[in-house]
Amino acid sequence: LTAGLMLSTSDYRRQIEAAIQPFEGLLLGVFLIWVGSGLDLAAIAANPWPVLGGTAMVLLLKGGAIFALLRLRGTRRGVAGHVALLLASPSETSLIVLAAATTAGLIGGDTAEMALAVASLTLALAPLLGLAGARLEASAEAAAEEPAAEPAPVPDGLTVIIGYGRVGRLVAQMLDMHSRPWLAVDSDPDEVQRLRRAGKSVIYGDARRPELLDRLKLDQARAVVLTIDDMRMLDLLTKRIRERHPDLCIVVRARDADHAGTLYAAGATDAVPETVESSLQLAEAVLVDLGVPMGPVIASIHEKRDELRGRIKASGGPLKRPPLRALRPSKTE
Repeated sequence: LTAGLMLSTSDYRRQIEAAIQPFEGLLLGVFLIWVGSGLDLAAIAANPWPVLGGTAMVLLLKGGAIFALLRLRGTRRGVAGHVALLLASPSETSLIVLAAATTAGLIGGDTAEMALAVASLTLALAPLLGLAGARLEASAEAAAEEPAAEPAPVPDGLTVIIGYGRVGRLVAQMLDMHSRPWLAVDSDPDEVQRLRRAGKSVIYGDARRPELLDRLKLDQARAVVLTIDDMRMLDLLTKRIRERHPDLCIVVRARDADHAGTLYAAGATDAVPETVESSLQLAEAVLVDLGVPMGPVIASIHEKRDELRGRIKASGGPLKRPPLRALRPSKTE
């Protein structure tokens, strides 16, 4: 133990970690087998109540302390409960400390036996506690979602942004620059509360739930912008929105050209692949730095973008849908 602590603080610790990485699982298994071999299962079975009581006390005390600290720091109830259950069990280090204490003669006899049994049982319960914590968080989020996910009716001509991360925020800023109203939807309730206090038009909503599209009343919106990271969810949302709103303008953030083709096939009006746009911006910067006039550079970039968009649309298959209502001037313009 002392040698391990000394090596962990030396300049060679990274190399040592890399050398023992393939054997980490094997060594942990050997260690746990050694701990289990020291248990007197017959004695525990004859009188299990002290072990069960000690296990419950350890889980309650440690889990309760973690939950209270997280709540004091403003963590949501579901997340705090999930983390508390995950960390309620002692770690493998407790077994090492117990073994060292027994060797040093600090504890022994029935006390050492019961402490080792409690530590072993709590470790065995750790996966089940993790599953219980995940379900607790999911149920807590679902219970808190209903009042927060009910948006006000969407005014006519509004642009709905689903996903208010770095991409969604930039889209909202550009809409503000051109005096276009927007409403953003995000799945982080804490961030939504902070943004609403700052005066932003952001509401809470989980894009994975189909009823969110009905509550947003997209038939009154001018366009919808999808900026979330999950590629599969983007495909599913695009398809759902196009089926329910055949005339709506749908602009989607795509991962690459292949993903953009899939989104066009699902019904997107425009799919903007991140890799293609970054390449075009890089080419624009190079041409300008080389002294090419800005006008021809911008024109060539737009021409190349249109060419690539045509290829991507062709790869995604033909889109057969009515002309987009959102692209026509509204009565108020």
